[in-house]
Amino acid sequence: MPQKTIYSSFEEGSDARTAGKAVLGPDRYTSPDFMAREWDQVWSKTWLLAGLESDIREPGDYFLFELGREAIIVVRTEDGGVAALYDACQHRGNKLIVSKLGSVTAFTCPYHGWTYELDGTLKLVPDEERFTQGLPCDELSLTPVKVETWAGIVWVNMDPNAAPLSSFLGAVMDTLEPYHFEKMVLVKDQTVM
Repeated sequence: MPQKTIYSSFEEGSDARTAGKAVLGPDRYTSPDFMAREWDQVWSKTWLLAGLESDIREPGDYFLFELGREAIIVVRTEDGGVAALYDACQHRGNKLIVSKLGSVTAFTCPYHGWTYELDGTLKLVPDEERFTQGLPCDELSLTPVKVETWAGIVWVNMDPNAAPLSSFLGAVMDTLEPYHFEKMVLVKDQTVM
């Protein structure tokens, strides 16, 4: 059966169809405004493949997922679950992680020493008594990011109202299930810039 190609013009939304070939201008790759719209409407709203579960086998094992201006810590928690947390101390916004992959017993900010449990709960504030107006520790835990795992892959979504991963992947899950990605072993990790 011959393949039929339908070209789309995105000027009128994703459902627009044209009789001719769609053209993407260079501004799609160079425009700061287009980049900002893409961040707001795509990257911060969709499920993203962050990494592999095999990189976080034991409690405290973590890796850092970076995209655009965001850095997200993906960590195996004490109860064996997986948490995803923005890499920003709730005191002054300093980054907590200096190595992109490792193992810790807690996350400690190198700036003022605020310390967080593996699930992001604020554990210790040095000189807490110096905060004369009080310190609502229960409100100052690390900000969580939606996280799910499937087939040995860790997925994150920065939109707290995002639908479950299964809704996003849909039929792809059934199609790829026979490949058993969770049994595969990474033999080479490469970053291309």
